[in-house]
Amino acid sequence: MMVEHNTSTNGFNSTLPLLLGETLPIKITKLVCYALVFIIGVIGNALIFRMVVRRRKLQTVSNYLICNLAAADIAVLTVNLPFRLAYQENSYIWPFGWFLCKIIPMLTYLFITASSATLVIMALDQHRAVVHPLKKRITITQTKIVIGVVWFVSALITLPLNFFLQLVDRKGRPVCTDIWPSLQFEQCYFVMLFFLQYLLPMSVIIGFYSHVCLKLKYPPMEVALAQSLLQLREKRNKKVIKMLIVIVAVNAVLTLPYHVTWLIAIFGHPHSIVKKFCVLLVIATSAAHPIIYGTLNKDFAKGFLSYSQYIRCVKCFREQVSSYTETLRKYSNQNSHLVGRSSLSQSNQVYLVHEKSRLNSVPALTDNGIIVVNEYETCL
Repeated sequence: MMVEHNTSTNGFNSTLPLLLGETLPIKITKLVCYALVFIIGVIGNALIFRMVVRRRKLQTVSNYLICNLAAADIAVLTVNLPFRLAYQENSYIWPFGWFLCKIIPMLTYLFITASSATLVIMALDQHRAVVHPLKKRITITQTKIVIGVVWFVSALITLPLNFFLQLVDRKGRPVCTDIWPSLQFEQCYFVMLFFLQYLLPMSVIIGFYSHVCLKLKYPPMEVALAQSLLQLREKRNKKVIKMLIVIVAVNAVLTLPYHVTWLIAIFGHPHSIVKKFCVLLVIATSAAHPIIYGTLNKDFAKGFLSYSQYIRCVKCFREQVSSYTETLRKYSNQNSHLVGRSSLSQSNQVYLVHEKSRLNSVPALTDNGIIVVNEYETCL
């Protein structure tokens, strides 16, 4: 996602995309969209991750897979997005050095591949739960092992890209690009990535969920015989499947333009602004996922609500403390002002009473030993 393609048999030519100028409204819109996607995606997925880890009730196979998808989304947003945006806004000059040029693009493809594989595992898990409801489902430990295998296989698929990433000098400008032995080699690799990241996963997922929908509409005999025992599980499965189908649909719609434009980039010359927009759509899936979770999953919705209430309580508490502090400050200022006036008035009145008492030879005392002058009291 990060590299600028250089396809040539000698490893270097001038096929970097044309840096078309962006108008100010387009640039502002792009930056605002990136900022919203980053904030919503990082905070939303982090809360999902926190809820699953801290609440035992949410520690299910499906939620662990959702947690893995959230981790991949956070990685895309925190690793890919800042470097990509800086690279674009710096006129495609790579200021981050050779090592990050090797690592960042490869990690981006790794995260995308891991996300696609996780969606396939989710579909497989729900297919097993609905089609074979009486069979034992995989355990949490087995799920963790599957997640580890997903990341390992994804790393193997994307590792070859690392060997072709180079930081080259182009007219005094450092450019992070991929240099391939031949155009055909590059085309074959990225067609393979399209097949493994999009075409194959989506085909498998559509097949699994189509079969699941048929089984929910026409339950098998084993389910009909144990309907009373499986009714609650079936209801829960329907809700989870509905949420996962929406996630898959959003991913399919938002990532397809990116894959198409990237294939065009390999075989032709796409419009750079169109390509930037398609990349934004891909990154937007990372922000869409927590919104879907909070909308279609009751447990996650309650979790988001509790966090929002906590934030409101903290805000209210801070406002109350601030108001109380301001009130104390004003009261302290007023009190010090009144005390100053009162002290001056009292001293004058005590002096007058003393003079009057001295002249009359009668001390002006009350029964309590307090000199009373008008409305003020002074202890002897």
